[in-house]
Amino acid sequence: MLIPDVVIVSLASALSPPLPPMAELTSTEIRRELARFSMRVTLPGRSFRAGEPIPLSCAFENHSVEETTIWSRGFWANHLVTVTDEDDREPFLTPWGRERREAFAPFGPWSKNVRFRIGPGRSMVRAGEGSALVDLARMYVLGAGRYAVRVVYHETQEPAMRVESAPVLFEVR
Repeated sequence: MLIPDVVIVSLASALSPPLPPMAELTSTEIRRELARFSMRVTLPGRSFRAGEPIPLSCAFENHSVEETTIWSRGFWANHLVTVTDEDDREPFLTPWGRERREAFAPFGPWSKNVRFRIGPGRSMVRAGEGSALVDLARMYVLGAGRYAVRVVYHETQEPAMRVESAPVLFEVR
């Protein structure tokens, strides 16, 4: 079943002092973080034919009463897209997919970083619906089966933030 709206955990943001590692967070702190910021990951359907494009849409949503910052050096430098099968194994990456994976560099360099401010109650699309920017079928060798996709946004430039999406389920037939 496709999960259209996902809730994430933000480990640090500009909205409050940095939080301790997840293992040290209390349930109250986790709820505060979950309520403040989320990433919504969606696919245009639940089932796809083998070889058919599978475009992913990704948007950040600010649920707080304060502005927050997202950094960009292009999508792939601070976004990690991972697909796993029913056995929690990652399928083979295509050459194009390997290039995107190798571009993931949340620890810099930051010389080309661009600041995007997201106001209270606002959202920002990072990979639009129908966009060829994130095509799971181009990124992975996907045979018939059931899969889950997760997206991690990780940036260490201040304000540092790591956001992990819940899995979005889909199948290839």
